[in-house]
Amino acid sequence: MTADTQTESGVDKLAEMRGTIRDRLAVPVGHRMLGGWLGAPLRAENYATLGNLLRSSPDAGPLLARYLTGSGAYPYAARVRTPIGEQKVHLSHSHDVVTLFEVFFRRDYAAARDISVAVDIGANIGVSALYFLTRNAQARCYCFEPHPENAAKLRANLAGLGGRYVLNEEAIAERAGTVSFGIEPTGRYGSIGAQTGSSISVECRDVNSALAEVLEAEGSIDVLKIDTEGLEAATIAAIRPELLERIGLVYFEAMERPAALHEGLFRRTRRRTVERLERRKGVGAEGE
Repeated sequence: MTADTQTESGVDKLAEMRGTIRDRLAVPVGHRMLGGWLGAPLRAENYATLGNLLRSSPDAGPLLARYLTGSGAYPYAARVRTPIGEQKVHLSHSHDVVTLFEVFFRRDYAAARDISVAVDIGANIGVSALYFLTRNAQARCYCFEPHPENAAKLRANLAGLGGRYVLNEEAIAERAGTVSFGIEPTGRYGSIGAQTGSSISVECRDVNSALAEVLEAEGSIDVLKIDTEGLEAATIAAIRPELLERIGLVYFEAMERPAALHEGLFRRTRRRTVERLERRKGVGAEGE
């Protein structure tokens, strides 16, 4: 065997070993892969999440167990402490616990205590809307959620806050029309055109029309959150600059970092799978 052949053999074995390790770490444990659990203690942000959980929920222990194991009986009402008092969040399955952790404890859509207006596109069961509305007793939230079952759960989670939120049971995208909306049992992963094995027809409104209506009523938007399972970047790219100039902060989900989006208006940062666009100082409403 020549030296070159030995080298190639060694490289092949190393690649095979890496593949084996990757396969062994790709074992689901609760809602995460084994590799994720092994790396979790090395991430400082996980300790911040744990601290938020302990401070923000009387049910910290049971919630953590549900989150880690993906088990537990449902429906389940979790309690969270907020700036306007304790709230109950009605959860239908373990995937809702993941949403609760992302919003209230991981603070994926962190908002200032003095927030006035939020827009929640892909509002799901209302967890992020509840977070925005409980930063203070005057905040208002405009919610867009086309899935009827999710919309009903949203109303239950926002009970008592009815005077401060508006629910529009429609999808939001680049263009308006009647669209096929893929649905699945958890209600968390449905979207326009999703191949989930089951779908419903829903009305879709174009994003510029929806935002223009909110801005006409409110003047400005502090936080725009978009979670539409894959359509976020295209939707944001379609927003007209004169509307974006009146929005302070944009959050959206993206599994991979998208191309530049309105770089002249916003400074972009990323944490995990959440992109954060913060309006640059002196631009738009702030600079007027």
